[in-house]
Amino acid sequence: MLKKLLFTSGTILVVAVLGYWYWNTNYRIKPVKLITTNSTGTGLLAKVIKSQGIDKKHRFTLESVHYSPGDLERRLHEHEAEIGDHSLIALADPIQKGQNLKILLATYHANHLIVVPNESSVKTLPDIKGKKIAILPKGSAGYVTFVVTMKEQGIDVDSQTNLLFGANPEIVKFLTNGDAHVAVVSHPAITSTLLTGKYRTLAKMEDLWKEKTNRSEPFVVLVAHEEWLNKNKALASRVRDAYLEAAQLVRNNPGVLTQETEFLNSLGIKTDEAKELMKKSLQYDYYTEWNASVKDDTKFLLQKAVEARLFPATIPLDSLFADL
Repeated sequence: MLKKLLFTSGTILVVAVLGYWYWNTNYRIKPVKLITTNSTGTGLLAKVIKSQGIDKKHRFTLESVHYSPGDLERRLHEHEAEIGDHSLIALADPIQKGQNLKILLATYHANHLIVVPNESSVKTLPDIKGKKIAILPKGSAGYVTFVVTMKEQGIDVDSQTNLLFGANPEIVKFLTNGDAHVAVVSHPAITSTLLTGKYRTLAKMEDLWKEKTNRSEPFVVLVAHEEWLNKNKALASRVRDAYLEAAQLVRNNPGVLTQETEFLNSLGIKTDEAKELMKKSLQYDYYTEWNASVKDDTKFLLQKAVEARLFPATIPLDSLFADL
């Protein structure tokens, strides 16, 4: 009788422990701290996830911290958070230094614009040769993706142009002050400047890429440290699902972007006209799927980066993707 009682009690305890483990893994609402940008559409999407309650729907609470591109990646490498945005091609540097970062999904198309003053002599893409170009710092998504895209156009950015580096607000100032002939910058940072009517868009980066490759151009990916990921696979999967849902929401209803007033105000986007231009520009810039086709486009871009010597051939590309 005692053995039976002990067996029954032991069974109940095991079931209870397993039940708690399952609930804690799959149903408990957990906090997620995420590093993202303070001046691009990826940071704006994180705001949408929070304000629209998409995080809680997927059983986590999102705390997004926002920094300038380049700085956010350094902070991610230093484990200020275990998950965050990262330039796809710039993953090479931290991985070579022992950072085990894994891609959860591609979040953002290469939506950077090549912008010039209306009166500029730059009329076609080859005209940027020899010009001063304002762009995000080396190692950032904006820089490395621009270099690879221009390689496909037969332009060697480092040897055939003069680069001025800065954060997005500085890039805009370089252009408007006349310090740069060309700016490589995206919405929403450039929205208000374009609305002045004094500047024009020479090209959009992903459009140039598609003309040459017939593929999308994954610009930014969401990554997680492998140590954290191994302990939080179910949570990481829910975060990925939340990003895809938010992207689809923006696709269907881009007006949700304009509700993030504080974020937009910090970028000078305050008028209805500016908000309208921004939402139209960003509506289709987020990836709404993470499937074999998008993964293939991601690996293709990395392979092109290998050919451009911006990504080491020694890193197996398949090893970069999280197994969820």
